[in-house]
Amino acid sequence: VTSSTYTVNHFEVSTGTGKSTGKFVLSDLENPRIDLTVQGSSGLSELLRLSRIDSKASGSAAFNLQFESPLGHRFEFGKDAVKNATLTGVIELENATFVVQEAVPTFRNINGKLELTATKAVFTKFSGELGSTGFEANITLQNPKQLLTEAGTGIQLTGNASVSRLDLESLVADWSKLSSSVVASGPERKLAANIDVSIDQLIYKKFTAEEISTKLNIRNEGVTAHNLTMETMGGHVDGDVAYTITSNGHNLGIDAEFKQLSISRMFGEWDDFGQEFLKSQHLEGKADVTVLTNIQLDENLEILPNKLSANVNLRITNGKLKEFEPLTALSKYIELTELQEVK
Repeated sequence: VTSSTYTVNHFEVSTGTGKSTGKFVLSDLENPRIDLTVQGSSGLSELLRLSRIDSKASGSAAFNLQFESPLGHRFEFGKDAVKNATLTGVIELENATFVVQEAVPTFRNINGKLELTATKAVFTKFSGELGSTGFEANITLQNPKQLLTEAGTGIQLTGNASVSRLDLESLVADWSKLSSSVVASGPERKLAANIDVSIDQLIYKKFTAEEISTKLNIRNEGVTAHNLTMETMGGHVDGDVAYTITSNGHNLGIDAEFKQLSISRMFGEWDDFGQEFLKSQHLEGKADVTVLTNIQLDENLEILPNKLSANVNLRITNGKLKEFEPLTALSKYIELTELQEVK
């Protein structure tokens, strides 16, 4: 102890959910400041409560942290102190669950390492579930302190993620409250995420795709997938896809090249593109297609056929038209067996 500095070289604290050891220096008692080093383990909910972070959580955390902050004249740790505080170090999470806000899907069964610096939070080998989607990821979050203390601070994310199975209908449902909530809750938090993504299997209604990779750009108003590649409908796809939320539903824009697709699967998995005239059971063959299309969907993600626009270049090989009723109607003039399968 000196006239203006108190030093504790070792302390131990036990709580209902863990134990911690550390040391601290309390200096300048007229304008008190604490410099704390602590390591140990604890329940996650207790850690967040002590950090005055407004989030529901469960699970456990092991940590090795360094904390520096002013305390105010009455040794109070208020909002101003949080803004001027610095928290660095490492936290390892085990079976953690986070509820950030109602509009954001819940993080469940989270395991991984979180490294904190003065300007970013780095999530390494993180795995778990976000809403209904399981994932593994390495993600960097910029300016975490500002996110906690300044309501209008944008969310900036970069990194990579892999998903074994992604159901697009479930994903949209998980995030459906986000756009309206950020507007209703005051200052809007701008979301800017740039993530390299790989997906083993993607599902949307009857449509399925495998071996997907893309550079995903996520904003409040929607999602863009650049340099998208996938195996689907018996063939291969390269292109860009943009999904946006509109005032009365959703919009899906596609600019892509499809190689050697099964024509029957293409029509079948996309519900014959909303028409009844030519259906999947009438078709065989392979198609090479370039597509520039804009698809409008209602609030239930149903395609609105009268608002579908497309510019399509199509090349068909080994094509067949089978049991197509307008042709079989010509059986008075041509042998029926010849009309049942037209090559």
